[in-house]
Amino acid sequence: MENKENLCPNCGNKLNESENLCRECGYEVSSNSNSLGEKQAEDNGVKDKKETLTFVTAFKNFWYGKFEGRCSRREWWLTFFYMLSIGLPAVIIVSYLDFAVFKTKGVLINVYSLIVNLIFLKAGLTFSCRRLHDLNMSGWWQIVFFAPWIPLILLKIVMNYQSSGILSQNNIFYILMSILIISFIVDIFVFLFFMYFIFTSGTPGSNKYGQPSKY
Repeated sequence: MENKENLCPNCGNKLNESENLCRECGYEVSSNSNSLGEKQAEDNGVKDKKETLTFVTAFKNFWYGKFEGRCSRREWWLTFFYMLSIGLPAVIIVSYLDFAVFKTKGVLINVYSLIVNLIFLKAGLTFSCRRLHDLNMSGWWQIVFFAPWIPLILLKIVMNYQSSGILSQNNIFYILMSILIISFIVDIFVFLFFMYFIFTSGTPGSNKYGQPSKY
């Protein structure tokens, strides 16, 4: 008769029959192998049985989603391509109307971009928050994506001081070089964080933010 492996319900680590504490994550488990297997199956059942994420479901989850819960890597990418399939044709149409029909020389596309960004703000924040939850990270980590604005703000402040004549040309040069270096470091960090954000799979099983996404 085939022996069933005992697995930690929290991280999936293989346990010995006599162990009631996981060596990997410190999770306290029952010594009953059957209950372990059942709990592991229940905990990771969503992961093993992924549902099909349709366009309508992705649209609803994106626009009407909450900050609570998790969004898997697969769900994030599918939703991204679904939204891109709407957004890209819309940009092409608005650009054509802007430059070929109304000839407003970029005014229409700028207004369109502003409206879309304002509309997407809340949905984007909740969507990113759930993706971070899937990585067992706080949703506040998405503040990192706004970090590239810091060097721009510093540059604006320096330019204001330069126009008022408070800073000398030598001071301006060194300050601008420092801002350039800071901007480079910040951009590299944000890029690496974004790569981790979109390409890393979520934590197996449940974490402190709940069960894995069913998509």
